[in-house]
Amino acid sequence: MKPIVTLTEVNKTYHGLSAPTKALQNCSLKIMPSTFSCIIGKSGCGKSTLLNAIGGLIPVDSGSILVKDHELTKLDQRELSRFRREHIGFIFQFFNLLQEQTVMENLMLPFDLNGERVDQAFVNEVIQYLDLNKLVDKFPFELSGGEQQRVSIARAVIRKPDIILADEPTGNLDRENTKQVMNLLKECQAMYSQTIIMVTHDIDLAKRADALIYMEDGQVKRYETS
Repeated sequence: MKPIVTLTEVNKTYHGLSAPTKALQNCSLKIMPSTFSCIIGKSGCGKSTLLNAIGGLIPVDSGSILVKDHELTKLDQRELSRFRREHIGFIFQFFNLLQEQTVMENLMLPFDLNGERVDQAFVNEVIQYLDLNKLVDKFPFELSGGEQQRVSIARAVIRKPDIILADEPTGNLDRENTKQVMNLLKECQAMYSQTIIMVTHDIDLAKRADALIYMEDGQVKRYETS
């Protein structure tokens, strides 16, 4: 079985008003399909940059990023956008919900953009699981941070994407909701053979993953499987 994600010697430097920041330095990594991997490391070590590079959300300076046999560094913005819509679900730290649309409209947006059929039974199951039943007709600004995060998680999961990229997905949740979300992600991994890559600072959560990716100074320093 070949990897679903392969990074080879990837470099990314951010150029701001102060000195340049080397977020990724000759970063190489392989992730097998249908696995749950957690990226851990100190703040500023490149975790989120690595996740965004795998998702084709940011350009890199050099190196190769192969995801599902697509070389992302050779795709233009239109091709990258289509690739993301077709293959990847994102769970962001800051929700990225459309404030002028209801929760249900936010959930349906990815289906509308792709012209995809909705598995309404599965959508309803996820809504029930994440206790969103009473929120579907509300707008994001009417919800708490934790409620918005659960909507963001539902939106990423319901399309059953090949890969889910999650950046601190439980950062705004209490312990009980954190447990529910982790159980949901693990169930989706098992039921739909999804590959899940999650950034977290929570070591207890990371221990539930199939693999731990330790980052330091923009590099993968260690890769452990359970």
